[in-house]
Amino acid sequence: TITWVPDVSGGAAGAHSSTSTKNIVSARTLRQAKNYTLEEFTTITVKSFKKMDDYQVVTEPAETTLGGQKAYVTEYKATITETVNNKAVKVVYKFKTFVAKLEATFTILTYCAPESDYEATLDDFNTIVEKFEFKSFEDGELEKDDFMDTTTNAPEGYQIASNDKYEFRLYVPITWTVQRRTYNPKAYYSATDLSNVTLNTVKADEYVYDGKSYWEDYTASTSFEISDVVIDENAKMGGRDAYSVEFTQKISGTSYRMKQVFLSVNSVVYVFTYTSTLANYDRHLEDVSKMIEMFELK
Repeated sequence: TITWVPDVSGGAAGAHSSTSTKNIVSARTLRQAKNYTLEEFTTITVKSFKKMDDYQVVTEPAETTLGGQKAYVTEYKATITETVNNKAVKVVYKFKTFVAKLEATFTILTYCAPESDYEATLDDFNTIVEKFEFKSFEDGELEKDDFMDTTTNAPEGYQIASNDKYEFRLYVPITWTVQRRTYNPKAYYSATDLSNVTLNTVKADEYVYDGKSYWEDYTASTSFEISDVVIDENAKMGGRDAYSVEFTQKISGTSYRMKQVFLSVNSVVYVFTYTSTLANYDRHLEDVSKMIEMFELK
């Protein structure tokens, strides 16, 4: 609706209410999701919700339509830990999610808001649902691009977050949102929890870097406050020997917990970075560990 503020910068189409930036609508797509049926993909999607703190189902997935296509809709609640003045504050959010499929593409449309504000903009969301439309590759309304096939060659439950121009493959859970148009592969957890992973490469021009020297150079040059450093000199990344560091870094007054894994191969350092708030960091460590384990060099 015209009273909402659009945002398409995060790898998904989205908007927030003009009255509250916490009342959010977002839609993302996942293309070529193997041979999942709509029912199977809905089950996978709902399963991912259950990882949220204090998850509580409000309504079980029910058959409906979205943009003229068969869909399933479910409502649920969960506790989101937000950082306010560098302090963790727990807020109960309510969500309403539609899952639909058109051709080889799944669409996930979600409305969320703090429980106390949920009803205030629910009519707006219902209007958004009524006006929702799909575009079709088969009808020529969309052009195919480099990111069509994101799951066919990925492990079960994962998608490829890097395209063919890279010499590596980075896999992330299919329930994460991949930012396709960034310079380096990047994915984040959700609109209400922006915990994210990135993969950067650094080429050594004059000498061969290793993870330890790269980290030491970074800490010597950064202006950010770093604390609570935990180093693992015997880490693995994609089955290869790597160097891992976990640390807390204060940026613009807010403290973030980060995990970086450095893999040095043929004069190139591959830098995997996981960033989250202090409150949400541990929640995604299992998924992040799998991403690091499944990393592949072509």
